[in-house]
Parts: sequence; C-alpha cells; structure tokens
Amino acid sequence: MVGFEELFECVERNGYTDANIEFQTDNNIPTIVHDCVGHIYLNKNDVINITSPNYPDNYDNNHNCEWIVESPQNTGILLTFYDLELESYCDFLIITYVDVSGDTFLTEWNSNNSILVATHLNITFQTDFSVVKRGFALGLKVIDLDAATELQTGTTNSTMVNGSCVGKCGRWDKNCYCDNACEELNDCCPDYLLLCQNISLGTEIVTEWVTITDATSDFQRERSNSTVVHDCFENIYLTTSEVVNITSPNYPLNHDDNHNCKWIVYSPENTGILLTFYDIDLERCCDFLTITYVDVIDNIEETEIFTGRSINTTILAKENVNIRFYTDYSIVNRGFALGLEVIELLDATTELQTGTTNSTMVNGSCLGKCGRWDKNCYCDNVCEELNDCCPDYLMLCQNISLGTEIVTEWVTITDATVELQLGTTNSTMVNGSCVGKCGRWDKNCYCDNACEELTDCCPDYLMLCQNISLGTEIVTEWVTITDATVELQLGTTNSTMVNGSCVGKCGRWDKNCYCDNACEELTDCCPDYLMLCQNISLGTEIVTEWVTITDATTELQTGTTNSTMVNGSCVGKCGRWDKNCYCDNVCEELNDCCPDYLMLCQNTSLGTEIVTEWVTITDATADVQRESSNSTMVNDCFENIYLTTSEVVNITSPNYPLNHGDNHNCEWIVDSPQNTGILLTFYDIDLERCCDFLTITYVDVIDNIEVTEMFTGRSINTTILAKENLNIRFYTDFSIVNRGFALGLEVIKLLDCVENIYLNSNDAINITSPNYPDNYDNNHNCEWIVESPPNTGILLTFYDIELEICCDFLIITYVDVSGDTLLTEWNSNNSILVTTHLNVTFQTDFSVVNRGFALGLKVIDIGCFESMYLTTSEVVNITSPNYPLNYGDNHNCEWIVDSPQNTAILLTFYDIDLERCCDFLTITYVDVIDNIEVTEMFTGRSINTTILAKANLNIIFHTDFSIVNRGFALGLEVIELLDCVENIYLNSNDAINITSPNYPDNYDNNHNCEWIVESPPNTGILLTFYDIELEICCDFLIITYVDVSGDTLLTEWNSNNSILVTTHLNVTFQTDFSVVNRGFALGLKVIDIGCFESMYLTTSEVVNITSPNYPLNHGDNHNCEWIVDSPQNTAILLTFYDIDLERCCDFLTITYVDVIDNIEVTEIFTGRSINTTILAKANLNIRFHTDFSIVNRGFALGLEVIELLDCVENIYLNSNDVINITSPNYPDNYDNNHNCEWIVESPPNTGILLTFYDIELEICCDFLIITYVDVSGDTLLTEWNSNNSILVTTHLNVTFQTDLSVVNRGFALGLKVIDIGCFESIYLTTSEVVNITSPNYPLNHGDNHNCEWIVDSPQNTAILLTFYDIDLERCCDFLTITYVDVIDNIEVTEMFTGRSINTTILAKANLNIRFYTDFSIVNRGFALGLEVIKILDCVENIYLNSNDAINITSPNYPDNYDNNHNCEWIVESPPNTGILLTFYDIELESCCDFLIITYVDVSGDTLLTEWNSSNSILVTTHLNVTFQTDFSVVNRGFALGLKVIDIGCFESIYLTTSEVVNITSPNYPLNHGDNHNCEWIVDSPQNTGILITFYDIDLERCCDFLTITYVDVIDNIEVTEMFTGRSINTTILAKANLNIRFHTDFSIVNRGFALGLEVIELLDCVENIYLNSNDVINITSPNYPNNYDNNHNCEWIVESPPNTGILLTFYDIELESCCDFLIITYVDVSGDTFLTEWNSNNSVLVTTHLNVTFQTDLSVVNRGFALGLKVIDIGMLTF
Repeated sequence: MVGFEELFECVERNGYTDANIEFQTDNNIPTIVHDCVGHIYLNKNDVINITSPNYPDNYDNNHNCEWIVESPQNTGILLTFYDLELESYCDFLIITYVDVSGDTFLTEWNSNNSILVATHLNITFQTDFSVVKRGFALGLKVIDLDAATELQTGTTNSTMVNGSCVGKCGRWDKNCYCDNACEELNDCCPDYLLLCQNISLGTEIVTEWVTITDATSDFQRERSNSTVVHDCFENIYLTTSEVVNITSPNYPLNHDDNHNCKWIVYSPENTGILLTFYDIDLERCCDFLTITYVDVIDNIEETEIFTGRSINTTILAKENVNIRFYTDYSIVNRGFALGLEVIELLDATTELQTGTTNSTMVNGSCLGKCGRWDKNCYCDNVCEELNDCCPDYLMLCQNISLGTEIVTEWVTITDATVELQLGTTNSTMVNGSCVGKCGRWDKNCYCDNACEELTDCCPDYLMLCQNISLGTEIVTEWVTITDATVELQLGTTNSTMVNGSCVGKCGRWDKNCYCDNACEELTDCCPDYLMLCQNISLGTEIVTEWVTITDATTELQTGTTNSTMVNGSCVGKCGRWDKNCYCDNVCEELNDCCPDYLMLCQNTSLGTEIVTEWVTITDATADVQRESSNSTMVNDCFENIYLTTSEVVNITSPNYPLNHGDNHNCEWIVDSPQNTGILLTFYDIDLERCCDFLTITYVDVIDNIEVTEMFTGRSINTTILAKENLNIRFYTDFSIVNRGFALGLEVIKLLDCVENIYLNSNDAINITSPNYPDNYDNNHNCEWIVESPPNTGILLTFYDIELEICCDFLIITYVDVSGDTLLTEWNSNNSILVTTHLNVTFQTDFSVVNRGFALGLKVIDIGCFESMYLTTSEVVNITSPNYPLNYGDNHNCEWIVDSPQNTAILLTFYDIDLERCCDFLTITYVDVIDNIEVTEMFTGRSINTTILAKANLNIIFHTDFSIVNRGFALGLEVIELLDCVENIYLNSNDAINITSPNYPDNYDNNHNCEWIVESPPNTGILLTFYDIELEICCDFLIITYVDVSGDTLLTEWNSNNSILVTTHLNVTFQTDFSVVNRGFALGLKVIDIGCFESMYLTTSEVVNITSPNYPLNHGDNHNCEWIVDSPQNTAILLTFYDIDLERCCDFLTITYVDVIDNIEVTEIFTGRSINTTILAKANLNIRFHTDFSIVNRGFALGLEVIELLDCVENIYLNSNDVINITSPNYPDNYDNNHNCEWIVESPPNTGILLTFYDIELEICCDFLIITYVDVSGDTLLTEWNSNNSILVTTHLNVTFQTDLSVVNRGFALGLKVIDIGCFESIYLTTSEVVNITSPNYPLNHGDNHNCEWIVDSPQNTAILLTFYDIDLERCCDFLTITYVDVIDNIEVTEMFTGRSINTTILAKANLNIRFYTDFSIVNRGFALGLEVIKILDCVENIYLNSNDAINITSPNYPDNYDNNHNCEWIVESPPNTGILLTFYDIELESCCDFLIITYVDVSGDTLLTEWNSSNSILVTTHLNVTFQTDFSVVNRGFALGLKVIDIGCFESIYLTTSEVVNITSPNYPLNHGDNHNCEWIVDSPQNTGILITFYDIDLERCCDFLTITYVDVIDNIEVTEMFTGRSINTTILAKANLNIRFHTDFSIVNRGFALGLEVIELLDCVENIYLNSNDVINITSPNYPNNYDNNHNCEWIVESPPNTGILLTFYDIELESCCDFLIITYVDVSGDTFLTEWNSNNSVLVTTHLNVTFQTDLSVVNRGFALGLKVIDIGMLTF
C-alpha cells in the first residue's frame, strides 16, 4: 500500500446540479460534521457524513478546514463521494489516504463512487477570497476488513483470488475483476458482491445483479491468432525476435463505451520492453490508458495514465508490464495503438545507481504542469499574486503581452502554403497556450497532431510544437523583431528539419535533437534551441545592454559591463540567495542579482517592442582543458584515491580521449583530509544519452545531505563542491560507445560545520559548539548563517561560553539599531535583539580545547517586543498598542519580564477587552505557591484579576485579521519572596527528608526558605539531624516547634540528635550574600505519640520493654514504636520473656538486620511464646499494634548490648559457586582494629577449593587465621603463597584481626565449590513401597556424606514418608526433607538429627531428601519408607476476613473439568460473621459427578442437593465444599461466590409496590453499639424506583457512617453518598437494587438512624442532557432501528447555553398510530408548541429547553423514531 494525495479541482461534474441529494442510505443515523476542524475516532460500523460548511448552501470565502479521521485496527474506511461543486482552480478538496490496493486518482463523482481506505484519512478543504459554490458531501463508513474479505454473498462458483474491488467497481484489480461480466467469467474479486452489488432482502436473500451496461457491450476476452491484439484481456509472452502491437477495440474505428480491458505483458529475464505509442485519441476527462511498469533506469514501479491525444511517446520498462484500458458510458474516440518490442538488458547482477540529474530543477518545475502544481510550488494563473510560482513558471507557462494589439508577422519559408503565425492582426488572441503542453491540450485549444485538421490549435502551436517541412532541404530565415541586431535562427543546415523541442530540456536532449552547449558545433540542435536555451556570443567580452520593457522605469539587465558573469543561479532560490548572488526583490537596487534572476524570478511586462541581446557567458577562447601535464591521470577501472591539499588529480574514462568500450562498470572512491572539500570540475562529458552514465554520490557542502547526480549525453564546465569521501561510478551498456569523460579533483579547505538556518516567526533553536557540553576539537572552522522573516528580530541569548582565551574565537556579526557590531564579551545573562540576519563563526586552533558555547535564538515580532527588568522600587504598566483606543489587526507582541532574585512579580489586570474568539493575551509564569509552570490565556472582557508569579515571566498578545477592541492594561509590581516555600502535610507513618538547596552540593547566597510541616492529631513528628554545615556567623537554620514545655529554638546540632515534636513544625533557612557551605539534611517521620520511645543502649546496661499495663492486659487500638540503637561494632540481643497476644489481630513486629546473614528481617509475633531470642545489628525497630477487640497480657522483652565482630558474614555456597574474599578496602590498605570473620559452607559431597591470590599484612601484629578440616584434621595455615591451593571439606572459617598500628594491602582469597558425593532419582508407582537408608545401614555411615534422593509419584497422589529409625550425630549430621505439604499446600523443609522413630510426613509428589554428615562422629544413620497415597487433587484452606469476596470454580471453568477429580475447599470467616453463598452456575454429569456443600445454619447441618443461579444462602463461619468426578462424562462444572457478611445486622429486602419498609440502626431509638458493620440489599420490580426518606440521622461525626450506593434515576449514574453527624428529611430517588451500609467504630455511640423505603413507578428511560455550543447528538427510541418494546415511559430533558437554540430535525418516525406517542414540548418565538405532524425533512429551531416524552402501550410495536439535535448560536442568525 502506498499513500497519495488526490486534488479534486473544482470542475462541475456531470449529473450533480441538484442540491437536494439524499446521500445516506445506511440504516444507521449518521453524525453530520459541519465544523471546520475535527479529529474523528470511528468505531466498527460507524457511519458519518462530512460536508463543506453551510452545505447544501454555498460555503464561505477563506475556509481552511481539516478533518482527521481514524478507525480501529483491521478496519477500513469506506469513502463515498455524494456531491462536489467547487470554484475551478481556486478552491480545493484534498484527501490524503492509504488505499488498500495502491494509488487511485478519482476523476468522476457519483453516488456509487466509493474508495475503501486504511485506518487513517486526512481531508483538507481550502477556499480563496472570491467565488463560492455549493461545496461537497462525503460519506464515511467503517468496514470490518476481516469480514469483508470473507463475505461472498452471491452464488458464483469462483475461487477466491488476491485482489479487491475497493474503489474499482465497474473496473478491475491486478488479478480479478469488479465488472458486470465477472460472475459469468468466474473472475470476480472476493469483495465484489459486498462492495459493488445490490442485494434485495425479503423473507430470504435473493441475489440480484445490477447490469451496468447493456448485455451487448460485454467484454471480449479471447485472443485472435494475429499479432495485433484487439480483445479485452490477454497474457502476452514476448520473445526477443518479435514485435507485438496492441490496439483499443475496433481501432482505427471508435471504441465502445464501458470497456475495462487488461493486457499483462511478459518478456524473458534480463530484457526490457520498449513501448512505443503510435496513436492515442481518448476522451480527455473520462477514458484512460494506464501503464504500470518498473522503470529500467530508476528501478521503481510507476503508473502512467494517458488520456486525450498523443503520439510518439516511448517507455522502456523491465519485464512484466500491466496495460489497462478503461472507458466510461459516454463519448467514444479512435482509441490507441502501441507497439511492444523486447530489448536486451544488462544482467540483473549489475547495479545502476541512479540519482538526480544535474539538470533537475530545484524545488519544483512547471515542466508539463502549467495550470496545475508541483510538489512545492504552483504553475497556475494566481501563483504570481500568491508568490508561490515554480522557478520556471514565466519561461514555460506565461503568455507575454505585446501591448494593446498584437502585430501580425508572417514568415515565408519556401512558398505561400506554409506559414508561421506569430500573431493575429488587430484581434484578441485565443485564450490558451501550448507552453509545456505539446501533444496535449490547454483549457480552450489543443496542441496535438490533430488540431490543424480539426482547426482547434492554440495560437503558439506552430511555434512551440510543430516542425515545418520544406521539402528536401531547409532554408535559413531570420525573423527581425525590432532591428537587425537581434535575429532568431530557425535553421542552420540544408538537411531535413529535426523533430523535437527544447521546451523544459535546456542542457539535455529531446528524442531526435539536442539542447546542450555542443549542439551548434555538431549541428544537431532542436529548432527552438536558440530561443529557449542560448545566449548569443558578442565577442570576447560582455556588453551591457538595457532592454526597455514598457517604459524607461523598467529595465532588464542582461550583462555586466566588461566583467565576468557572476557565478550563481536562481534555480529553486527565488526570494532567497545563492552562494555569490541574490534572487530577492531588492537585488536589482543593490546590484547583486544572479544572472538568471529576471528569467526565473521576475514578472516581465513587454511593451510594443522587444529588444533581444544575447550575452556570451564564457570567452570563445576558453576551450575545454582535457589534459594536464602536472596532474595525475587515473584511467583504470577501480581506484581508491586519497587527495592531499597540494595536488590535482584527473580521472578519465578508459581510453579517453578515444572512445571507451562496452560494458564498463568502473568505480573511484575519493577521500581527502578532515575539514576539506573536493572540487570536481567536468572538463568533458560525451556519453550515449540513453544508456551510458557517470554517477557521482557525495555529501553537499552547503546542504549537508547526500546527493547522487547522474550525467549522460554531453556537457562541459560543470562543477561540484563535495565533502570528503565521494563515490564516482561509470557505467556503459553493450552498444554505442563515445569519447567518455574527463574530470579534475582538487582539495579545497572547508568550513567544517556550515549551516544555513531559516527561522519562521516564534521559532526557537539552540546553536552549540561541536560536542557540547563535551570539549570541542582542534581546527574547527564553523559558520551558521541565520535569517528570519521581515519585521522580526532574533533574540540572541548566551547560555554558556568557555573558550581558549588566546586562540579560539566566537565571532557574531549582526545588525542592530546603530549598525554592525562585533561581540567581544559574554556572560550567561546576556541577551541581544538583532535584525533578521545573523552570522555566527567559530574558529579553533590546533592546541587547547574547552567546553565551548551554547547560544539560544528565538524569533520575535519586533513591532511590539520588550524585555523588562523590574526593581523593587517601581511599578510598571503594560498596555496593548493604542490603548485605550482600539488595537490593530495581526499583532504578535511579546514582553519578557524579570525581577531580582528572591522576588516575585504581582500582575494586576486593570482592564481586558478583547475579541472573544480570536484575540488572546497569554501569560506564562511559574506559580509562587505550587512552584509549577502555568500558561493562562485571557480573552473577552475581565478586570481585577491578579497573578503572583516568580521572576522571568512571558506575556504574549496575539490578534487576528478581523475585529478589534480596546485591548488590555495591566500593572507589574515586584514583591519580595521567600525563594523556597513549601507546605507539607504528612500522614501517619510517613517519612520524608528536607535538605538545603543543592544538597549535598553547596547552597547559594541569599536564600530565604521556609517549610511548614503538619501531621494528624495524636501523632508526633520525629525530627532527626543527619548533617549540618553552615557559615557560622551569618547563615541560619531555625526550627520552631512545640514540645512538652513550649516553643524551643534549636541552636546546637548533632548527627545523632533526634527530637519528637508535636503536629506542627516550622523550618526556616536563611543565607547571606557571602560564604556558602554544604548545608543541612533533616529527616521527618510521623509517630503515634501514645507510646513511642527512641533508645540508645550502652555496653553496660540491660533494658526491658513491655506492652502498656504489663503484666495487666493492654488496651485496644495501640500503635506503639521503639527505635533502639547501640554503639558501633555492637549488636543487640533481644530476649522474649513473655508474649501473650490475640492470635488473629494483635501483633508485635521486630525489624532488624540479622548479624549472621547481614540481611534485613521483619518478624511478626502473635499468640503466645516465651524464651525466643534475636541477635540483631544496631538500629532496630519494634512496633506493637492492637485492634479494637480482645485484649491480653501483652509482652515483655529484654535488650542487651553484645560486642560484635565488625565484618561478619555467613556464606552458603552451592555446587560450582565461585567467590572471592578480600580484606576491607582491598586493594587499598585495610584499617586498624578490624575483627572480621567469614564462615563458609558448601553442600554435602562437595569440597571448597581455597586459592591464595595475594597477602600483605603487618608481620608482628595483624593476623589471617583459616581453620578447616582436611583428611588429617584441623589445620592452621601459617605460610602463604600466591599459587597455593587447598581442597577442604564443606566448612571453612576465615578470621582477620588487625591492631591499632601499621596497615597494609591485606589479602585476597578465592573459593570454588567442587562436587565430591551420592545421588538417586526415584519414581514411585501406586503398587509399591520403597525403603531408603543411609549408607551401610544398619551399620554406621561414613564421614562427609552429601547424599540426595529426588522422589516423584503419579498425578493426584501423595507420598507417605514413615521414619523407621533415625540415629544421627545431634550437632553435625542431618537428614533434610523438602516437600509441599498436602494440607497447607506450602513448601516445607524439615531437618532431622539425633534420634527419632515413627515420624510420618504426607507430602505432594516431587520431594527432596538430603543426607549430610560431617568429618567426625558416625552413627547408625536412618531408615525410612516411601508409599504412594491417592489424594485429593485440589485442596485449599481459605481464611476470609470481614467483607472479603471470592469465587470458587471447578477446575478449568468455564471449560469442561477433567475426570477423577477429588477436590475440597475448607472456608472459614471471623466470629460474628456469616458467609453469603451464591450459586452462579452449575452443570455436572447427573449420575456420577457431585458437588457437596456442608455448612451450619440455624437448624443444623444441611446437604444441598438442588441448585439455582439465583439461590443464595447465608451460612455460619465454617463451610466445606467437596467436588468429585468419575472417569466418564465431563461438563462445564460450577461457579460459586462467597462473601463475608456481618451477621449481626444483614438483610436482603425485596419491596413490592404496595408496601413501605423502615430500616433503623441497631437498638434505635436507643444508642447503637460499637464496631457495627451492617448491610441491607434492597431491590424492587422492573420499571420502579425506590424513594428513600431519612427520618432521623444522629451519628458520631468523625467516625460512624451510613453509606448508600445507588443508581440515580435522573442522571442514570451510580452514586455513593455517605451520611454522618445529624440530619433529617433528606430524600433519594434511586433505581432498583441499592445497597445500604452502616459502620461504627470502637468509641462514641449515638442514637443512629431511621429511614423509610417506598416503591415509585418510574419512567424507564430518563436522561438529562446538557449540550454545549455546536454539540450534535441523536435521540432514538429504544432498540432503534429495531422495534421498540411495550410499556415504555421515556423522557429526555435537553438544555443548551444562553443565546443558543436547538435545531431539532426529524430523521425517521414509525409508531403505532392509535396508542404510542412521541410528545415534544418546547418554546419558540410565539410560546409553547405541541408537535403533531412529522416528516423526515421537518426541522424546528427551538430555544434552550426541550422536553421529549415517548410512551408505548402493551400491544403493537414499530421501528420508532430518530431525532437529531444541534446547538446553534442564535445571536448570529438572521430571521
């Protein structure tokens, strides 16, 4: 798929004169999009229409509309054109999209014309300032592409093929057809029926085919036996020995209507197909010949469309060409004839790198596009006024006026029968021209080879398009225009006139002639070469002549007196500049225009005569230099060339200057030193034009982009300036050979970073030195040339500069008010506003480099721009231009306002009066309070607004081109400010840090910071000082807080100092203007101050901590914390004397760093326990939490300080692990007083390979002691060697001790685990028992065993382990079992040592048994038995808390369960709760699969046997669910819902229409109790509401709540309302199914609440709709367009803003006539109106309130109704 743009020029189409077009046929009611900009997201099957504004009335002038439409993935947007009527040439509808099958060009519109595009569509509509028309209407529908490709709705037997009818109904795609014969011929595209065929629907689907043309006009798809192909479809295989002709049907007689022909042409591999068009005569608008092929030269696929008349066109294509011929239903012509010939090509392995030829016009061209447009410019009759013409517009497209009349001159060539008309005597010239249109047509005349016979040629046809035959020779005649000095040569030889033209081909060639600078010498120029391409030589120097155009004030300079022509060109640069000259509108005055400025950029008015002067561009003696005795000549066919700055190298084609050979493929790769360029000079190029090429690939020095230029034919004196590293390729084919080429290469020293930058209004960019912020390199020579539009300035800001002082330079040249300025001093706050041109040069030498520079550039409207710096003593006013008089149009003003450090700017708006829609005052600033950047936009009218902003704010004032108002006035005042201010609200347990600015880097001068910190009631803020370093005399940190004794001012700090303050804390930080330091860091943590303590233990004390009231019971709702610290290199031993806590809900939590494992651990203690100990590192945290219910004795624990080794680590290594152990700081020196220990262990049956890499210790006094076990016992190592390795057993102890004196490098050890041990994998079956014993059992086992057994069993089984005997060394030999427990379903590891018998374990399959013995005592060992037990396969114990809700389902639900399940779920909930059991779904094998639920209700155990999806049961706190299946039938299974309910007060209530129910809090009207959690679920019948009336509410305001969750009847949204405190007489009208919850806490109790519930009959579809300006919605009956239901009672209340109206449109209505009603009540000008008659065209404009009621009875139903509502601004309407 490829993207393309379709430009729908506003030509009136046939058949679209009626404005009342019904363009929506889908049942969906479309949304009408009228506004001018929209981003539209469509869903599947959405349908909308997009129309021009006011459609079907005329649109307005100056529209610039855009709609961006997107649809979901895997969909397409079906685009249908209903209507189009635009002003020709000036108003445009541009649609950009991606077609499913490729590019499509729409040329005819009708209601059946549709295109299916991909998921993104862009529609642009632009109108000019003049004529307006009806506009356009488009329909968009989202199509499911997956469904579209699968739907074949008809009855044909065709095979699905690759292709689509999207946008091709009545035509064809690549591999299939979409016409009315495809069904008969069995070659329809897959989506033909969906997109192209009408299907009539009755009680069944009847396929009806729509015949597009008469049955007699069918396709003829059989090929005759002749070489001329007339039939309508053919696969043609060409050989190298034949020429085949293809013609349109009936050629040379007229073809028929409605042809859709296709020829697919193939040729052998490595050949091309030459297509020659002998004749094309087609209806211009509507009949097409399309050729799709791969171009031989560019190797890209192209599609060319031919229409109208043409001859002698050729195409050289690769094999596989697709030719399509399409005609419409109307005018018929002669058709076409073309020939196909096979051409041998170079082998496919030869690559031809193509590029942009040297003659391609930059930025666009009018060649072949007069009256139309190119990509970047226009060639129509308004481009001069809009200043967007292509560069060659005047030369190719413009008719030159010769005065009030045109003088007729006839040139007699041989006799009177042949005449060349240059004018028409005293008459007006026919409107039209052949400029750029030879072989085609203009608006009112033709330029083809039949126009003479048909007498409809354009006036300049003979001059531009025709060769005049004179017989066997041509006589040269000169046509005198003004005098004898100017002559136009029409021929130079006595040979036959060559057929061809130089129009658009100067410097290139046409088919049979040349337009280059060698054609005169070779006598093969095209006839119009001199007129279009050549300057006539006047001698060895250039004579300046001025040509008078209309009067003496307009002069055309065609030369420069006695000087060489300036080097440069305006090609693609009109309005800008080239390297050495200019092409703008002041170059004539400044005398620096490029030579071709007038020809390419200027409109030239011609008067009654034209004076032609031809200028010689080069001296006649300046011949081509093809050899150089002092240069190197490269003639071979491949070369890497490295140029130096002192040489010139020439490269020539092989054998030059003799002819080169065939089939060359040469390459030269040329490089040069850094910061140089390579100047290529082409001395001579003479190549076969069609087929031999010289290709240059290089990076252009100016534009810095890679360019590939291709040269062929003949050329001299071309130059290219390229960056280093260019590629030259020379390619020749197998045929004609020529002289070849010669070029020179020269090194040019370059600016190494050069850029031309064009900035638009408000653009902002940065320019930095290379590599910034890293250092730049040596030898830079950079230049940036920056320009901005007229009436703007460039605001230059210096962000940073650091250069070598002596020798690296940044030079900025610019113009300000006083003239050129060279900047020499910089600082980071320096900004300069310069004019529209700025030159930045950066030069560095070969030595020192630095960071460089960074500049900012921003384009400013200098009409009203100001940069202000406010002081603290002034107030400044800013007003709009001309205030208090009206401002002007098109303002774009800016004020940049700054103030001193630590100040703010107060903006006060005295007056704002702006055009509301379109003029804006925008303020961008940093808010003082929130410290975020804010942009506020003001429009309309306002006064007395204020803004408090931080320094450096930006004010922009923008007005459009229309209404002007008084404007604005505002005042600016400087306010002294705290520079870092923050209000901080902390919640319980929150922890934050506050630091000085930039911490840990130094703070700045002149800070005035304040932090205000607050925490909740009953909490404290623990303030900890981590760090403080301030200037002693003059910088202050002041902390104000309240403790027990009152306000305190802190004056001394300590890094261990912590203070617990109350809920409010104020921190102020002030610095002066002098010394700065690191600053401070504080920590804040919120603590429950009911029981909090921070303890620091010393080595001489033991401290006890107990729960509150211990040994008496603690209270409810405790949240206590103790923070305990101890000295460095100590640990804290915690001993638990007593723990007695409520098991479920009260906790003692200890968070600490474990001494052995060196990891943070959090342990939670609950229930009862004694004599537990923990050895923790310093700084541990103890928390005690109790809930609101049961209280116990609590806890008591002791804290004792233990001296610690300062670097201790237990290391557990696995098999093959490798680690290193080093002394602290290694390889730097260790410190004094270390006492380190590493305990290393590895698995059984492994060893630890110990390697000494390095050791350097104080000899006398520092020790490394390594204790380990080898074969002979303990060993103490005393000598070390870096190559020494020892293999030890699984336990290793490394101790390192240093004293208080000398330190050294230390040591480095390597440890690697080596496997030395025993292993077995056992799979048990259900029929066996397996025994496992220790080695040698019942004899003693050996030392150093590391055995492992991995045991598995079948699915749905468990393994029963029975320990017959265990006799192991208690301390050191272990039997370890790792398994998943069957009951708890968690992994457990149990370790056995000592002696034991008759222990059992029931484990899930896949358990692990390990046996480990050490190196010492041996015992009998162990013996155990393994037996397979069949188990429940899905077992779970579920503990639910209050209000928990879960689902239990059968395995695989909702897919079928498996056979042989035996599942059990045991569910428990807290005391005083119930479990609400709801059956969602059950489907079991009736005979043999069982769901058994056992529970306790009021009357005892119950076994459920019948289920219902609405059945709910409230059971007590224990529930057992068992699910068993047999080996046969399986089904979907079951789904249950479980929810925990407070059974103290739960009820499900179903109200009927005849009752009122009251609900009250427990004990009402007496006080309710603590800790209630009640719930009532209330439902009522369909189409009713529940009226809730609150008789009384009296609750504790903070903590007890009544919560109602319901769906609001009016707004139809779910609402949750919470009531607390006191209230009466509140009412709520809710839809059925509401939820009432009542929650109380543990403290204060009140009277509670009482409310009543009553059923109210409801409207069943009720909605309040609030519409904004321009909103558009539809209201339809329920189920529309399907039938509505009985007993509806609907109401829609619609409102819109003041000063608007609601446009009510009736799209459709079908109701039961007697008994169903649509009642619309509204207010118009005369009062209330009741509508009683409807039709689909009826529209009413009503005021801002509309009531729509729809009522149906119990009988007949119909389709219903559809209404459209659109909000209209009635202030702008005229009645």
